[in-house]
Amino acid sequence: MGAPGIIVWMHTLIRGMSFWPEGGLCNRLGQGLVAICVLGGAHAAGLAQSNPARSTPTSTLLAESAQAQATALTPQLLHQLLIAEWQISSGQPGQGFQLLLEAGRRTQDERLFERAVEVAMQAGAGESALQAARAWRAAMPKSKAAARQHVSTLAAMGRIDDLAEPFRAQLNAAEPQERAELILGLPELLSRNPDKATTLATAKTLLKPELEGSGIAAAQRAAAWAVVASQEGLLQLSKGESSGSRDWAATVEALGNGFKADPSSHVVADMATRLVEQTPALDGLVERYIARPDSRAGIAANYGRALVQAARYAKGKSILLQTVERHPQAESAWLLLSALHAQAQEWSLAESAAKRYLSLVEIKDGETQSAARAEAIATGMRQAHLTLAQVAESRKDYVAALSWLEKVGDGQEVAAVVLRRASVMAQQGNLEGARALIRRQPTRDDDDKKRLLIAEASLLRDQKAHAQAYAVLDEAAKRFGTDPDLQYDQAMVAEKLGKLDLMETHLRAVIAAKPTDSNAYNALGYAWAEKRMRLPEAKAMIEKALSLSPGDPYITDSLGWVVFRMGDLPGALKHLQTAFDAKPDAEIGAHLGEVLWASGKQDDAKSMWRRAWQLNPSNETLLETIKRFGVKLP
Repeated sequence: MGAPGIIVWMHTLIRGMSFWPEGGLCNRLGQGLVAICVLGGAHAAGLAQSNPARSTPTSTLLAESAQAQATALTPQLLHQLLIAEWQISSGQPGQGFQLLLEAGRRTQDERLFERAVEVAMQAGAGESALQAARAWRAAMPKSKAAARQHVSTLAAMGRIDDLAEPFRAQLNAAEPQERAELILGLPELLSRNPDKATTLATAKTLLKPELEGSGIAAAQRAAAWAVVASQEGLLQLSKGESSGSRDWAATVEALGNGFKADPSSHVVADMATRLVEQTPALDGLVERYIARPDSRAGIAANYGRALVQAARYAKGKSILLQTVERHPQAESAWLLLSALHAQAQEWSLAESAAKRYLSLVEIKDGETQSAARAEAIATGMRQAHLTLAQVAESRKDYVAALSWLEKVGDGQEVAAVVLRRASVMAQQGNLEGARALIRRQPTRDDDDKKRLLIAEASLLRDQKAHAQAYAVLDEAAKRFGTDPDLQYDQAMVAEKLGKLDLMETHLRAVIAAKPTDSNAYNALGYAWAEKRMRLPEAKAMIEKALSLSPGDPYITDSLGWVVFRMGDLPGALKHLQTAFDAKPDAEIGAHLGEVLWASGKQDDAKSMWRRAWQLNPSNETLLETIKRFGVKLP
């Protein structure tokens, strides 16, 4: 029997051991293996008996690699590996580890060292794993795999203070084109340490040559600065939700240094877009990158997304429009635009963008896709179909709306599909049928049941059945317990019912539970301003909200409105114009028009109301305002 045949036999033998009669493996194999059994009798330090390590046996590792031909499979080695794997599978990993490590040292076979580390880690014996990793590097100092294993073992054990020498060795052993990628893997290695100040300091120490930049490739230096920026960012985020306690200057500086090292660095640009939501100081860096002819459309689209998530709607939308103009094939930008247009009730534009996205991701004949790509497209298509259903619903084309919803299929959007179907039913006059549709959806636990009740309340609010909506929310709170989000929903419905004391009670509870929730402060302040009551306190509430969410156009609108109620027309105009410029919105336009009218600028007011009407002709605040002033539009 040749060597490969012997290996297969050994693997089969190990797999079949559980069927043998009692008496022990050594007895069954004969006296020739007794010495090896005795050799494995002592436990390795730190490796007590445990559950069998469920992984790839050594025999399979040898059989699956061409290097098996280079390893002399002597009877002694064969027996040693057989005993090692038997001991591992029978709950004695310490003995198996010791045999594997000895075999690795004797044969210089990397797979045996790797298996020894694996067995030790699975047994929870970190020190033994580290012993094997160090032995591997000592035996094979030029091995990339040995250096990589040493680094990953230290990281898994949380020994980041010991990473410097093996990490630099791993980096130096790598091909030049591989080094930037290795550097970018550093945050994952450091992620086990909860002390973000320590991980930042460690990253700077490990990457000192790249940060100093002497004789290091540009891509490598840029990657190093991106890593430092990521650790700076994590340090700031660890300080809590309040943006006032965070200082992003060092993060911005690190990313600026990254772009100085390599102005075309996609890595630095991508990191910057991830942090734009935290600080607008990064805008200039990102925009210089996306203006480059070699910039990536995906990064530009992500920048637009980050701006929108930071409530910088107008700029985010502008970036996305620029992106699709420069990169007409930018799928994600079209999908984001479709959602933004739908949110702004720009139905024709939403429809056009959604259909453009669907045409771009349509699978061509013979085209193959990775599983990740296929899943991303499937998710995007579901979102596009939901948007198109919303467009059809806005036009009261309920047949088309239901047709688009049928295309959504399964996925995380199931709840959204049910709600949209219920909305269509309600608009067709079957509100009770719509409620029944929501209530009969399957649920797995109390959280699901609570979400369904909240969805039902949302449906009732849309149909202006506020008393019924509050009753459903109250039912959810009594059955499943309250939480800040549910309290906020209850507050909004209580305000519609004119129960301001009840609204205040709910919002105060939200603020107590989430002191940094800007929406709760804003909602309470705006409600008082709308009723012309407690105006100084309302202004303080809104200013607190704006300090928590700087630049938010809706909160800025509230500030302009309360200032107007307090008689400061110039201040009101300033705030409301800023809000409308940031987020052209019908309600903000209604407020701005009223302040313009009160300032004696009736023509400007009418022009503003006309613009607001074009944005959303059904906005209640706008319609009430122009009716009160006797203005007819368009």
